[in-house]
Amino acid sequence: MTPDSLTGIAGDSASLEGYEEDISCYGSLLDYYPRTPTWDTWQCDNTSVAAVDQNGTATALGFGNTTIHDLFFAATYYADAGDECHENDFTADASAGCDVLQPADPATCTILVRGTGSKTSGDNLSFPSGDQTLGAKNLSDRWIQQVEISGTVSDDASNWALHQKYSGLLKDGRTQQLSVPNDDPDSSFRQQPAGQKNFFWIDGPGYRKISQNFTQVQNFTSWAQQGNSICRTTWHLKIVVSNGALTQQSYDTGFISTR
Repeated sequence: MTPDSLTGIAGDSASLEGYEEDISCYGSLLDYYPRTPTWDTWQCDNTSVAAVDQNGTATALGFGNTTIHDLFFAATYYADAGDECHENDFTADASAGCDVLQPADPATCTILVRGTGSKTSGDNLSFPSGDQTLGAKNLSDRWIQQVEISGTVSDDASNWALHQKYSGLLKDGRTQQLSVPNDDPDSSFRQQPAGQKNFFWIDGPGYRKISQNFTQVQNFTSWAQQGNSICRTTWHLKIVVSNGALTQQSYDTGFISTR
């Protein structure tokens, strides 16, 4: 049988092919050749583990192991004392082992965002501002909010993709809708070493210092993803400036109205 063994999870399928190799009356092995599947009888010892159709296609059904058989009529030949060839018919069995494994549990994760206090222990990332605490920062050229997004995964943090996007509104004499679908963290601002279950990234959104009036609202979605497994969190930042002076800077989890 080719292949002579199968391994997979429920739902997998594979094609099997039985071969026949005859022996001459004088004990010589002849060339082997593939059987025509539909001429044979295909069987599976444990039909709760796997099924096989008359074309030799095996399908895994459930956890366990079994054997799949390709049964066909064959003959052995032998020569008698008078050198006359005789045929002895029998049922041949070409078989393959089949192991159906239990699928791995889907990977899971949790995620949260923090915008006040100290960074989480184990977060070795650094904010460019030089101030390594979270919260509102009044820099020489801009107002920002330093935040940390952290999470825990069930397998390996390096297997997860870290993403972020935001939408919102900017009023600075005119009204602009904000939409940035790719605000993913750069490699220098994320930490997800292989073999670890924790990941971190830091961000410092804000606005440059200008003398005019403006209001900016940003609604962020931050998420980690591996295949179909996703965990996400949302947060927002609002900055209001009047005549060049900061009158409001608010951060919190969840979205905020842009009206």
